[in-house]
Amino acid sequence: MENFDFKRYNFYICNMTKSSLVSHYLRQLFLTLGKQVRILRVHPTEEDALHEFRLQIKRLRALLYFLNTVIPDKKPLKLPRTLKNIFRASGFLRDLQVQRKVVQDFFPEPWFVSFLKTTQPDWDIARKKIKSVLKAYSQHATRVFFQRLFRRLSHLKISSLPNLSLPLVQAKLELAVQALSCETPALHEIRIHLKKSQYLLEILVKYFHLEDIIHDSFDRLKKITARLGIWHDQEVFALYLQRQTFEDEEGWNQKFIRQHLQASALLATELSEQIPDLINALYWQTEEGAYSHV
Repeated sequence: MENFDFKRYNFYICNMTKSSLVSHYLRQLFLTLGKQVRILRVHPTEEDALHEFRLQIKRLRALLYFLNTVIPDKKPLKLPRTLKNIFRASGFLRDLQVQRKVVQDFFPEPWFVSFLKTTQPDWDIARKKIKSVLKAYSQHATRVFFQRLFRRLSHLKISSLPNLSLPLVQAKLELAVQALSCETPALHEIRIHLKKSQYLLEILVKYFHLEDIIHDSFDRLKKITARLGIWHDQEVFALYLQRQTFEDEEGWNQKFIRQHLQASALLATELSEQIPDLINALYWQTEEGAYSHV
């Protein structure tokens, strides 16, 4: 059980202005997004830039979820269309990149070459689509969105962030537990809940300097989501195999699907123990009466 040191946290906060904390966090997001867009405009299929762009958008979505939940009386903030379009277009391309990596790691070389030829038309379509939306990207619209985001965040008392965000994290973790209790655990749904929890905690750990307070729980959550990320990559490809018809005399397709199903069952069993433990570790704010300290 982790104890939240509010005295130390409030001492730190008192020595920084609200605007400096918020502006630093949003500035990093804005600059990182802009950098990845510039790279992708030149190299639309650059894997690291594509992955980093999508990662920043997911962080933004978690932040929007947080703000729209804790300030419900205001009009909900939404991701600007210019960013949403790139995110959607990049999804298909990212799936193809992941599939190529899975095939390269698991299947023999001739199968990999055949897969590249088979999926080349899809690759060309995805590349053309993302080039189109990148060309239409509006930096002005993105800047206006971040300005609105800054104003909305500025309405919050920074020292209240732990008490506002941690209940949302716990709620997402509990939704993950519910998904695990199904007869066939919905691992993809679980992954979404856990990733959103991770991004919410990341705001506190990385940008509001609470790493000494909730570092252990955050690290445990990252390890779980990393495993789910590997599982998801293989799940995407397993679903692809089920939709396609390949000549597979040696049975590589069925072997991969069979191993993936076994790994999925094992992962669900492990998560059924790990996630409740993680929830218990984050219950300090209610058990220690944290709400009354802010």
